[in-house]
Amino acid sequence: MDWNNCIKEGNSVKITANKKRAVFLIKQAENTLKVLDQIHIDGNNVSVFFTNYYDALLELLHAFMYDAGFKVKNHYCLGYYLRDVIRDQESYRVFDRSRLLRNSSIYYGEHFDEAVLLSAIRDIKEVFAKLKKNIK
Repeated sequence: MDWNNCIKEGNSVKITANKKRAVFLIKQAENTLKVLDQIHIDGNNVSVFFTNYYDALLELLHAFMYDAGFKVKNHYCLGYYLRDVIRDQESYRVFDRSRLLRNSSIYYGEHFDEAVLLSAIRDIKEVFAKLKKNIK
């Protein structure tokens, strides 16, 4: 699967770029991170907060898509855009790993070690900062 398949299958649709929506989503994502960064994370709550960090990155990626003029219907295609269009393999790797961790936890009830999730949170924050600079 790749970005071209996302377009061909209708999971990514070209739209008029929506800068206003992109700016709103960026602010929402930034506010989410600000709140999360004020909370002490430990082994009892790390999985909850990991999911929230993932959601903030997801909002930023949707902002990225609105800014570029695309509506994306699934998380896979957001990743493929990072990998295939922007050609940012590291951000793709972090996003896809985080997606897998989140889905395994939410949908399949898997429990992950605190260190794994804290590492994923650090990676998400780094990718967030890097990608935010690339939004026009």
